[in-house]
Amino acid sequence: MGNQLATLGVGGGLSPSQFSGLVLWLKGDVGLFQDAARTTPATANNDPVGGWADQSGAGNHASQSVGGNRPALALADQNGLNTVRFASANWLTSALANTQPYTILLVAKRDVNTATLYLLDGSSTNTGVLNAGSTTQLQLFAGNGVFANETFGQYNQVDGIFNGASSQLAVNGAVTTGNAGASNTAGTTIGAAGGGVSQLNGRIAELIVYNVARSAGELTSLRGYLKSRWNTP
Repeated sequence: MGNQLATLGVGGGLSPSQFSGLVLWLKGDVGLFQDAARTTPATANNDPVGGWADQSGAGNHASQSVGGNRPALALADQNGLNTVRFASANWLTSALANTQPYTILLVAKRDVNTATLYLLDGSSTNTGVLNAGSTTQLQLFAGNGVFANETFGQYNQVDGIFNGASSQLAVNGAVTTGNAGASNTAGTTIGAAGGGVSQLNGRIAELIVYNVARSAGELTSLRGYLKSRWNTP
């Protein structure tokens, strides 16, 4: 993999599926359904998203069985691609359980600039968190916080490694290191804290999770992939 990474251009990157340990891959332009059983595709703007099919091959699909709590499809929302819009009562859950070390990457935008709104968590509150630590920062939290500056009002590319005292959080490639704590997750909540509180009020374009800590070179490649798809900073 090292030789392959060395040949990449600044704006390019390998597909997430070319790295081992891929356990969740949700793309805003693929695999969206109106129902949790994933039988009726979501195709029109504002269609409810009750099921989001995992593209990793691991079967960790995201769903929401309650109609009023489903996010919505946003057509051609960023770089001509669809995204999923989460309002004040919307979230999805996945059976994916994460044990440290693990890596998350996502492209997302907050529509409401309020501290503590959650992009991700475990099935229990504050077990594997990516949230707004303040109105100007995001936080990676699994018992302790690692913070990185974020620009509100735009799609940002975010990646984090949950790995105890060797954790890190990056926004648009700017990396902060620290101790995020040692908590693991029994499941995954998307667009809210565990239990469906502190909802995102924003949009998620793509979410990728690996069950390993990715190297700096691998993260550079994955950031290039996301930038080329979503035109992030």
